Amino acid sequence: MHKLLISLFILLVNYKLYSQCNGLILDYNDDPIVNVEIFIADLNLTIENNAQGEFTLDNDIPKNGLIYFYKHGYASKMIKYNGEGKLLIKLDKLH
Repeated sequence: MHKLLISLFILLVNYKLYSQCNGLILDYNDDPIVNVEIFIADLNLTIENNAQGEFTLDNDIPKNGLIYFYKHGYASKMIKYNGEGKLLIKLDKLH
């Protein structure tokens, strides 16, 4: 019984330490920015968002994992993923 409780505790802790991620990338006029490169450092994975500015990552991202957003012509942004809610990312246009 003791081993079962420990196993359940470990599963629950791992479940809370990782979570799926989705979000929206906009400029400061609230228009979607398309084809933004999204790099998840802990997974060594790069994805792009869709034509509506949205992205979804089904892989588990560790809490406090770093996510980088890059699009030519915009200032890059880095965030620390807190594991909660939909991300709203706003990028500044360069010149």
